[in-house]
Amino acid sequence: MLLRSLTLITALAPLTAMAADSENRFAVDGIGVGRCSVLVAANDAGDTALVAGFGSWASGYLTATNALTPGTFDMTPWQSESLILAQVGTYCRQNPDVPFFEALRRLIQQLDPVKLTEASEPLTLTAGENTAQIYAAVAQGVRDALTALDYDVADGDAGLTEAISAFQTDNALDPTGLPDQRTLLRLFNR
Repeated sequence: MLLRSLTLITALAPLTAMAADSENRFAVDGIGVGRCSVLVAANDAGDTALVAGFGSWASGYLTATNALTPGTFDMTPWQSESLILAQVGTYCRQNPDVPFFEALRRLIQQLDPVKLTEASEPLTLTAGENTAQIYAAVAQGVRDALTALDYDVADGDAGLTEAISAFQTDNALDPTGLPDQRTLLRLFNR
């Protein structure tokens, strides 16, 4: 089963020539074969176990994508499993008959231009008593985005957390000073 799943990931990666057979057909195992409507219904019904099943399948799929796609270190360097599911869920709500794996594959295609292509060291940011860990490359992206928006990030990590807090305040977000999912989504999708 693992080998068939890895073959699926390889087939769905941007290199479609690596598909399972000469006609680009492949087997999909597990919950990924389910229709988008199943995820939408599970979300609407509050079926956390089924939603978690989709999340676990998506995490495995993304890990295999990282491992099997040339030039990829991390396809989702800052996005949480819940954010990925929310993004796929939005697509699924509009396309209920599409298989879940296809919805996730489409998201991966959208994320490809912003993936990490090389390993990046983790960086721990501290604001007050709270901390957050992100890749140093993502922190640099945050610095660049904040600088482009005229926030002052000149004073190392302390300046970065102050600039994040100012951005959060200006965008009606909880001003924690830390790069949480909502903050990064708003900052990187401007």
